[in-house]
Amino acid sequence: MYRGLALLAAFCAIAALPMQARAQSVTLRFQIIEADGFTETDPAIADVREALRELFRFRGYRLATETMIRVHDGRFSQHFPTAGEVQYSIAAQHVALAGEAVGAQNVQIRELSLYAGGDDQILATSLTVPVGQTVVVGATRMRKANAPVLILVVRPDLR
Repeated sequence: MYRGLALLAAFCAIAALPMQARAQSVTLRFQIIEADGFTETDPAIADVREALRELFRFRGYRLATETMIRVHDGRFSQHFPTAGEVQYSIAAQHVALAGEAVGAQNVQIRELSLYAGGDDQILATSLTVPVGQTVVVGATRMRKANAPVLILVVRPDLR
C-alpha cells in the first residue's frame, strides 16, 4: 500500500515539473540545397525559396538531400541519404532547448559540422534557432573544381 502511494507521489511530482525540466526531444530537419543555374522550381524547398533569393543571387536552387534527426539534450552524428557520388554527414557536439516552458523556445546547436566525402569538413558553426522556424545556416563549396555551392538549412520542431 505504501509503495503504491510512493509511486503515485513520485508520478505527481514529475507531472508537476515545468515542461522545460522534462526530457523533450527535438526533431531537426536539415536540408542541403544546391545553388546553380537551375531553372525548374523545386517544390521541396518552397518554404525557403524566397529567403534564398534575398540572401544569394543564383538563378535557381534545388534540394540535394535532406535528413531528419531526433535528439534529446546531447550530441548527434548522421549521414544524409544520397544517390550521388558525394556522401554528406552532419554532426553536433551539443543540442539543448533554451527558453520558457510555455511560449517561444530556442534550440541551441553547438559545434555543428557539415562534412562531404568522409572527413572533409566544409562548414562549421554554432547557432540558436527558434523552434518552428526555418533558418539558412550558411553556404559553402566543396574543395574540388566545379563543385556547386551548397546551402545548409535547418528547422527544429518539438516532438
